[in-house]
Amino acid sequence: MDFLSNTHQKVYERVKGFLRELMGEMNLREVEEMPSFIVTAGSSNMLISVIPKDEENIFVMFIAGIATEIEKTPELMEYLLVENHNLIYGAFAIEPERGDVYYEYSIPGNDITKKSLEIAFKAMFSTADYYDDIIVGRFGGLRMLDKALMGRK
Repeated sequence: MDFLSNTHQKVYERVKGFLRELMGEMNLREVEEMPSFIVTAGSSNMLISVIPKDEENIFVMFIAGIATEIEKTPELMEYLLVENHNLIYGAFAIEPERGDVYYEYSIPGNDITKKSLEIAFKAMFSTADYYDDIIVGRFGGLRMLDKALMGRK
């Protein structure tokens, strides 16, 4: 795994330590190719990436998969925009090629604390876990976790 700078690596190691304390080893998997982690909780998988803006400014990005194989309709787009307006943490995003729905949020990483990581993590997971059922129930498709589980069979 490559880091842009020592600061990038230090933030990654700090986030890794905090996640291990918060999650334990069982629900946490490091991504070998990039400075990221995959966490599973409830019906949601989340990618937590330590991303450099430049050598000294590092961010922690949370990306929760919500739905896949969902048709991009005007009704879905309007729903996601309205819900984005109502959310305190994060926002919905759509992957342009496949149309997968994600829920994303970023926080500054340089001075991250265990508490700030925990607050962001819990807010993101509870929101993703809540919305995946609603979005799939209303607009079709599959929850990301269900798609991943189907691939393992």
